[in-house]
Amino acid sequence: MTAKLVPTYQLKIALRDTSPPIWRRVTLPADTSLGCLHDIIQACFGWDDSHLHSFTEPSSGRQFVDFDGPLDHDPFRDADEESVTVAEVLPYEGGRLEYTYDFGDDWRHRITLEKTLPASTPDRRVRCTGGRRAMPCAEDTGGAWGLQAVLDAVVDRGAPAPEPWTDLVETLREEGFDPACFDRDALDRKLAELDPRPPTATPAPRGSSARPKPPPAGGAVPAARYTTTSTTRTSPWSPSRCDPSPWHRARSSPQPPGRYR
Repeated sequence: MTAKLVPTYQLKIALRDTSPPIWRRVTLPADTSLGCLHDIIQACFGWDDSHLHSFTEPSSGRQFVDFDGPLDHDPFRDADEESVTVAEVLPYEGGRLEYTYDFGDDWRHRITLEKTLPASTPDRRVRCTGGRRAMPCAEDTGGAWGLQAVLDAVVDRGAPAPEPWTDLVETLREEGFDPACFDRDALDRKLAELDPRPPTATPAPRGSSARPKPPPAGGAVPAARYTTTSTTRTSPWSPSRCDPSPWHRARSSPQPPGRYR
């Protein structure tokens, strides 16, 4: 069977409230689900998917969330991110979508559709075509202001590493982390492991409190959002940089078990 040809979207994803700005440019099939876009953004900025997230339409305020996650959702306003394509929420060039990760640190990302490229090949690979500034493993650093303090301290090697990021700053200094150096090829290789999927959930009628789910045949586990071409999930940043660092091990506030917090 001949693969269906779909347009390719060129997106610019910028981490807001960063100066100089940190952003990534990616291309992906227009029919990619928002659930898959969530995973792409996680890879682009080195997040570990341990917090809640949501997409928001700036014009309407409508949210797209993970219906399988613990976040409460309003059936009259919210939609399942796995029932919506990128093309449905970004139908024209210049359109914008907001993505928020970790409602405590409040990492806000602005997604802009820069170009719609014609469908010319069945290749569904996600690619990184550009970006600016490196991103350390910044989970639980307090948000954009905390990240800025960490990056400033990494550059100013003569100054003492500030609290509460002392261990993280010292680790990044030891590794020779350069905030100005963005490795496009490394991120492109990581994104190449991903096979973006169209929506896997049926859109629920507006006002419905439940999403219809077909029962899995024979108890089979539903397909994952992504399949990978490699069992080794290497990071586009150094593996030690995104492994649990002394900063994470030394955090005084215990975290509840489970994926989300």
